[in-house]
Amino acid sequence: MKEGRSQKYTAKSNTALATLRTELQKESREKNIEMFLLFLAILSTTSFILLFTSHYLSTGYAVYVESRAGDITQIVIERTFPTLYWNGIYGLALRVPGFTEQLSETFSGEIGRQDLFFDCIDTAAEGGNEVYASTVLTIDFSSLVPATPEEVDTYIGCSGRVDCAVNTFTSSMWIMIGSRNVTDIPSTHTYRWDGENNIFDIGILKDASGNIVYVSHISNLQKGYSPNVTVNYQMLIPTPESTSITYYFFTDPNDECPAGGGIGTTVEATVFGFVKDTLGNPIANASVTFAGITKNTTSTGYYNFTTTLIPGTYNIIAQKLAYDDKFEYINISFENYTIQKNITLSPATPGVFETIIPHIHGYILDTSDLPLLDSQVSISGSSTTTDIYGYYSLYPSLTTQNHSLIATLEGYNNNYSIIDFSSSPTEVKVNLTLTEINPVQEQLVFPTGPYTEENKLAEIIEAARKNGDDYWISTKEIKKEVRRNTFAEESVGIYNFGEAMSLVFSLPPELEDIIILEQKSLTIQPDSFGELKMTIYGTAPLGTYVGNLSISGSLEQNIPITIKIVERRMPIEAMLIKADLFNTKVNKGDTLKYKLSLQNLLSEQNYLVSIKAEAVATNGSKVYAEKQTNEEIQTMLTLLEELQLPDDIPNGEYHLEIEAKYFNLVSRITVPFQVTQPLYLYAFFGIPLWMYLAIISFLSFILLSLFIYKRHLDKMKRYKVAVDYSTLPQPGSRVISLGHIAETNKNALFEIDRLTVHTIVAGATGMGKSISAQVLIEEALMKNVCVIVFDPTAQWSGMLRKCEDKKMISFYPKFGLKPSDARGFPGNIRAVKDARQIIDINKYFAPGHVQIFTLNKLQPKDMDIFVANVIRQVFKSDPKESPELKILLVFDEVHRLLPKFGGQGEGFLQIERGCREFRKWGIGQLLISQVMNDFVGEIKANINTEIQTRTVEEGDLERIKSKYGDSFLKSQLEELKIDVFDLKMELKLVKDKIMVGNFSVVDIYLEGLKPRIVKQWEKLGKTPKKKQIELADMDEIKRSVEEAQRERSKIEDKEKIQAIEEKVTYNKEENMEEKQLEPITFDNGMMVSTLAELKDVLPNMDDDIFKIHVNETKNEIAAWFKQLSPEFATKLNPIMEKTKMIEEINNFPSRTK
Repeated sequence: MKEGRSQKYTAKSNTALATLRTELQKESREKNIEMFLLFLAILSTTSFILLFTSHYLSTGYAVYVESRAGDITQIVIERTFPTLYWNGIYGLALRVPGFTEQLSETFSGEIGRQDLFFDCIDTAAEGGNEVYASTVLTIDFSSLVPATPEEVDTYIGCSGRVDCAVNTFTSSMWIMIGSRNVTDIPSTHTYRWDGENNIFDIGILKDASGNIVYVSHISNLQKGYSPNVTVNYQMLIPTPESTSITYYFFTDPNDECPAGGGIGTTVEATVFGFVKDTLGNPIANASVTFAGITKNTTSTGYYNFTTTLIPGTYNIIAQKLAYDDKFEYINISFENYTIQKNITLSPATPGVFETIIPHIHGYILDTSDLPLLDSQVSISGSSTTTDIYGYYSLYPSLTTQNHSLIATLEGYNNNYSIIDFSSSPTEVKVNLTLTEINPVQEQLVFPTGPYTEENKLAEIIEAARKNGDDYWISTKEIKKEVRRNTFAEESVGIYNFGEAMSLVFSLPPELEDIIILEQKSLTIQPDSFGELKMTIYGTAPLGTYVGNLSISGSLEQNIPITIKIVERRMPIEAMLIKADLFNTKVNKGDTLKYKLSLQNLLSEQNYLVSIKAEAVATNGSKVYAEKQTNEEIQTMLTLLEELQLPDDIPNGEYHLEIEAKYFNLVSRITVPFQVTQPLYLYAFFGIPLWMYLAIISFLSFILLSLFIYKRHLDKMKRYKVAVDYSTLPQPGSRVISLGHIAETNKNALFEIDRLTVHTIVAGATGMGKSISAQVLIEEALMKNVCVIVFDPTAQWSGMLRKCEDKKMISFYPKFGLKPSDARGFPGNIRAVKDARQIIDINKYFAPGHVQIFTLNKLQPKDMDIFVANVIRQVFKSDPKESPELKILLVFDEVHRLLPKFGGQGEGFLQIERGCREFRKWGIGQLLISQVMNDFVGEIKANINTEIQTRTVEEGDLERIKSKYGDSFLKSQLEELKIDVFDLKMELKLVKDKIMVGNFSVVDIYLEGLKPRIVKQWEKLGKTPKKKQIELADMDEIKRSVEEAQRERSKIEDKEKIQAIEEKVTYNKEENMEEKQLEPITFDNGMMVSTLAELKDVLPNMDDDIFKIHVNETKNEIAAWFKQLSPEFATKLNPIMEKTKMIEEINNFPSRTK
């Protein structure tokens, strides 16, 4: 039996775990559904909004921000408002030697350009160069110290405003005035057009006289607060409200400048793009070199460079093993300094080649022929660096085909040479020249102002002077391509750094017919510049003419000349043209964006290109949009263009046709694209897409709302366990209704014959256990079951009466009942005054009737005897077997049989015996008590149905005393031959009223009946015998109890033997799940005294109930667990979540040694 209980508890535990898993899966599933509905609602609504707003984005109703995949685009929305106290000035601060005019300007609250010229700006000065501004004409630079923002606010009269100096000058800066370092200067920065605000600073100083001086560093040339202006400084200067103030401008008087000079010729350029193969796939880890800087591409093929350099044409080199090297050119200018350059690498040329290891060496020089140290020289994966002489040497392993020798150095433009190794050379000498991209800004002479054509020349001459050269020649070689029957001009410039020189120029005979020198000789004074001009005529036959321009006299120099005379008509391959669309699908009325790349294949030849772009139908029948521009091309030209499509252009396939005209030649390229209508206007089955999205959005919101409402209702439920209704009893002839399944409108049905395996109803006083039992009894009575109630409290007499309690009747509609459905049940009430009174079951067996025996007059110690006697009488009545329920015995307040309530335990033994044997006779027992724990041993083992109502502390029950007993006087008068017909009729009426519970009428009848019976006895002159209650023999009762005890002893012996077997089987392990502990009672009325019961109760417990017992201030479950394992209780103590608590308890070993 013990093993059976162990299996039962294990089954309960497994059932609890399965229930928990089901509930957790259900919760997870509902959460996933909720998240999906929320996602669907957001997605559909967002798509709906985007589809409708996408049209307005392209027509000006919103701002369109274009970004590229892989980039992070930050959008900064700023609010600007006018200031009353500040002026903005910007411009170029440049050196113009000999310019001594004091510059000044009057300001009254505006932003204006102010270009500043100074006689001296020492670019080599420590700490950089500055511009100073003050309202006084004379500044004591030697006493300048940091001023305070409060002093500025006092001057301009600003207080409590966001644009006051105290809220503006919140940073600090430092400057060098001569050799004196001035630090902790209150400062701020003005913004550049792209949002950068750490370049143009502005600080506040004051001299010994208290004059406020404003200072700003001079930066490189770049775009200022507007992309349309080029500046190298920006300043904020204040003026009091509604006044005009004159400011004077200064530079550091401690600057020392050599003759000549100027500043401001560089630009900060950004070059970025993607490296892909010929199929458009990104190439990761490709090596890209620009301006001497090498970077590897990302996994998407992306690269990015940002560096400062002088405007001009630069090459960019991309390399990757298994691909051919690629060289591209880009043009950097003040107007074009952010360039996207995408590069396509072709797979290496296949073939079978011989492998050689040649000696490759040479020199890497700058444009002044000076050696460059640490230049990187590489070819086909082999690389080295140059020494102090600019010399490099390589022994690479190469195949006999073309390879690129590349030289790079940070700060210099890349250079390369493509070398043919097909002849298997053993030695190759290659010298390369690198051009500085950001030369040190020397002081330049501007004879006619800051910007003249001599800028470049003056810079080169000054560099040569510093190198200690005696002279400088503008060119080392003359290469020219001249078309037939045209001419070109060329010049050679010479600068003399030494004494006066006389020069003589001459040409070889093969060049004299095609080159005419403007002069044969030239005299150049010291520190002066001279120039030889020549005209080259294309009148000779087609071909290449080579010779030298010989310079003799004060210096000896030969300048190589190569003249190529070509046909007047240029070859078609003089220019390559390529067009790339940013998007091959365009909506009606949108802009078609494309990139046009032009490459000039003619070296040393610039020309004008007329470009015409048209959007035409594929059949060429109609031009829908066109655009025409003129551009001059040098080496390469990249244009980002747009073509506006009309709103009425039909959907379909189109071509972008680009035509480039040059030298009476035409190059064309055609790129296909498709015109579509906006996505939201597409229709499926005649219904627009936007309507589908609107419907989906609406339905998803409705479903989401309903689902959230359902989740709210589920959360409010006390019982959250899913019920499989198919497993519950279905309607039938032997099925009764008990009400509704908790928190549903479904009927709770019960098979009445299951009461033969007995029922327990447990709950505290006032919690509805008697009402629950009465529902079962009423339904049993309506199924023609005889019900016998043993009532210790005399409260069951109401079963005979129809319910008239208005409060109770008010609940009828909730259960599908009408007030007219209230009814009483036939039966009788008998008071038991002696515990040995014989209760003949067969005598009181009446189907559909209720027999109530009140026991309230018995002493607690007599209750055991009475119950034992009743069970004995059932066995003695020789009941017949029946598969259906015939009799239902109801024992109320059964806990009174316990010793702690005054019982001796004998009644429990008999009830236990009845639980084992009554079933086969169709007799069921319904036991009612305070708590489920009252029922132990075989009683609980043989109970099929358990009803638990809420359990709280016990209180006294209101007792109703019964005042009516059975009449027996009539039988004695009949024995004496007295006519008692009238009396019998009245007595029958009394019985009928008793059976329907009409006790007030019974009193009336008895008041008239009793005197008449007494009168009859007086006539006889006799006294009636007192009623003799038939009592059971006490010895028989004891023998019956002893028999129950013997059966119990047999069961206990069997359990002991089984326990011994279990100890052997489980190696003397203790079954922790069955161990009886001091019970814990939860707030929902459930009492737990074993671990198995806790595992059964906990998963179904409402979260609110759980938190009452387990919270931050207490953990009653952990405290209860100390009876099993103090160590495990300590482990449970910090756990506050029910699921974690269940998981941990399920991990507790069910058996311990």
